[in-house]
Amino acid sequence: MTDFQQSFQGAAESLDSTDSLNTQWPNQKESRSPSSLATASFVLGLISCILNAMLLTSPVGAILSLLGLIFGWVSIRREKQGYPGLVLSLFSILVMMIWVLTVVAILLNDPTFTLSL
Repeated sequence: MTDFQQSFQGAAESLDSTDSLNTQWPNQKESRSPSSLATASFVLGLISCILNAMLLTSPVGAILSLLGLIFGWVSIRREKQGYPGLVLSLFSILVMMIWVLTVVAILLNDPTFTLSL
């Protein structure tokens, strides 16, 4: 066996070792994939933001934003993940409250509107 073949065989054996492939740099943190609750919170918060931006779909958006808020809170308490979903859900609730307050203010200032119970 020649010197080249021996060095090639040694390099191939070192690549086969699983320890050499799993080493991390000293300052590198272990990456974690987001939990399913954090992902659900983000998706529900995003969809509820879109639905609450339109006035007619606000009731559906309100339900989704409350679910996103709950999922985000649970995800933060369990795994310290889910902040974007929680923020999106809170923003969605804020948008919905602005819509509702605007409609109420318009209706209360309209002289032709009468509240009949």
